[in-house]
Amino acid sequence: GLGKARDYFKDQDHLVLMNGDELIIPNKKNQVKEAFEFHKKSGNIATLLVTDHPEVGKKFGGVWTDAKQKVLGFGKQQVSGSVKGYHYTGVCFFSKKIFNYIPEGESNILYDNVMQALADQNKAQVYELSCSWHETGNEIDFKAATADCLNQIKNNTEEGKYLLEIIKQYAVNSEIIFDNEKALLYDK
Repeated sequence: GLGKARDYFKDQDHLVLMNGDELIIPNKKNQVKEAFEFHKKSGNIATLLVTDHPEVGKKFGGVWTDAKQKVLGFGKQQVSGSVKGYHYTGVCFFSKKIFNYIPEGESNILYDNVMQALADQNKAQVYELSCSWHETGNEIDFKAATADCLNQIKNNTEEGKYLLEIIKQYAVNSEIIFDNEKALLYDK
């Protein structure tokens, strides 16, 4: 998909690519903004936003890095020379140079395009987010993410406070009511 949009980005030095089926709830403000600033200063062709997850290398493939957060590879199996596997949150910043590695037709942005760029001595790094992360691409995961978000709000966690700010900003006529174990978001 990104290859088909290359003309749209031709005048941009950097771009962000985000998966549409993932929910990231930062527990510190401005993390994504800070990550983008890091990316722009780094000279990286790619900066992947990652988080710790106990299922990396088991349920999920990982982003495998060296001690300096340099990306060495991707997958369920630990990559030779790597010291840590992170979970990819579905957010990545790219230099416009990535388009040199996206061929016509189908390819995978990480496994094919970023790996080819690394083989050509380009640099990619990870930027670790402090966040809650949820997959939402199916009904079960979507419901689990919704339940966790409502629980975060109900328990007044940092993530819950952030979610309330977002609701107030984008759903200005809405209110959340908690009644025993149920929650209701309604439009006033």
